[in-house]
Amino acid sequence: MRRSKLARQIAQAFWWIGLMMMVVGISLAILRFRFPGFMLIGGSFVVLGLNALIGGEITAGPEPRSFTARGSVVRGRLEAKTGLCDLVVGKCGSDRVATTHYGPLGKPGFEVRDGIAYLRLVQAAFQPNVTQWRSELAANVLWDVEAHSFIGELIMDLSELRLEEVIAGTKLGYIKMTCPTRGYVRMSLNSTFGEIEIEVPPQVGVKVAVKKGPLATLAINNERIETIRHNRYATPDFDAAPAQVEIHIRSSAGDIILT
Repeated sequence: MRRSKLARQIAQAFWWIGLMMMVVGISLAILRFRFPGFMLIGGSFVVLGLNALIGGEITAGPEPRSFTARGSVVRGRLEAKTGLCDLVVGKCGSDRVATTHYGPLGKPGFEVRDGIAYLRLVQAAFQPNVTQWRSELAANVLWDVEAHSFIGELIMDLSELRLEEVIAGTKLGYIKMTCPTRGYVRMSLNSTFGEIEIEVPPQVGVKVAVKKGPLATLAINNERIETIRHNRYATPDFDAAPAQVEIHIRSSAGDIILT
């Protein structure tokens, strides 16, 4: 534990050193002191690389804090606006509504209204975090999930969760979804310049509609998924599948991968 804490403190120091070097380097370059400016900018990337190497990720602050939500609910809604952070979503034990690792700045929002749990993880404008958040949700609650990022990754293993609707979007980040394996789920995924990857388990039937820009590419690495017509794809056993997922994808530029 001490090593882990020390490593994070060293990584934090490299973050602020690298950030200061970059600011000073850009300022010198603007003032036409190009050689020392570019040297400092190049050095800042090396220092920030050491930050990620030592911390295991880009580390700008202390570790995220844990929060456990409990209560008697039948439905839930997760809303996440992660900005620069990564978010991992998965399953938690049935003795709680959700468990989160969030922050270190700010705190999650949670309340129960009329038997519905509302969980919010929001990157505040004046409390920027650069770290990995986690949200583990109870599998015996019916969830809606809406998550948006700027450059962070959205990694969601939804295979063991009960869901009705999933909305996810990113500007420059990466979205990876593992489809739920029970029930009927609507999924809407949007990317501007990021990458979208969807993993379809064998027992899941899918219908996929794609709207992509001229710089977006689609790769289908799943022999069960067939082309129905232009930009429409489906598994032939959709109606008989034990789990059914309708997916709408919009991408301006970047890769779309169905696996």
